[in-house]
Amino acid sequence: MMQLVVDADLLFEYLMYRQEAENLVDIIEKQQIQFIITDIGLNKIGLLAKNMPCPDVAEEFVSAIQAKISVCPISDLMEQANSLNLKDPESAFEVACAIFMGVSAIITRNPQNFDGADLLIRPVEDLEKLLELEKKLEKPYLPRLAVFQPLTQEVANLSAGKLREAELYGTDLHGVDVHGMDLSGVNLSGANLYGADLSGADLSGANLRDADLSGADLSGANLSDADLSGADLRGANLSGADLSGANLNMTHRSYA
Repeated sequence: MMQLVVDADLLFEYLMYRQEAENLVDIIEKQQIQFIITDIGLNKIGLLAKNMPCPDVAEEFVSAIQAKISVCPISDLMEQANSLNLKDPESAFEVACAIFMGVSAIITRNPQNFDGADLLIRPVEDLEKLLELEKKLEKPYLPRLAVFQPLTQEVANLSAGKLREAELYGTDLHGVDVHGMDLSGVNLSGANLYGADLSGADLSGANLRDADLSGADLSGANLSDADLSGADLRGANLSGADLSGANLNMTHRSYA
């Protein structure tokens, strides 16, 4: 199951403007992701709940959250949080919590609060895309490792067609391992595929416009008729790749 530290501000939004964070709360209720929150974040939500127009309903929500989200105590993380030198103190505690819990990603609507953090900071809008991707690939995404678990060939064959159906444009998929898969025609425009293993994959006719493919392994990949316009190919391994008919207009290159 995917693990993420959740920025407490997202849950504040749900209490204040329910429709704004409804999808997030639905994911929490269904326990599709293992969320982690700092104890000070949870306490702040509790204080807010007591001052809501319908405190009973708000406190019921907080109780439900406590039952379904892991809580990270920050009492022993003060020094580490201070050493991060982030502008927002609460964000610093959330980063320290992620490091302590061994989780490499934080979900937020305010990524600017985490500038300088050596972690993957995900916009909340990516959640549904990542859950859909897990479903399509029939395997979990592990932010702890920041890569997908390797596919067996049998599962790869079953999942390839499903991956083509997923709406993955603009999604952060850095480090994904889909080597040898048939991804012909897939829409990965604007996706982050930094360091991905796409070796031997069939990407013919794929939409990779403005995708970040820096450091990706594309050796032996079929990129015929693919749209790579504006893609970042710096450091990518394209040895043996078929680029016939590919649109390489405005690409950033210095690949192997």
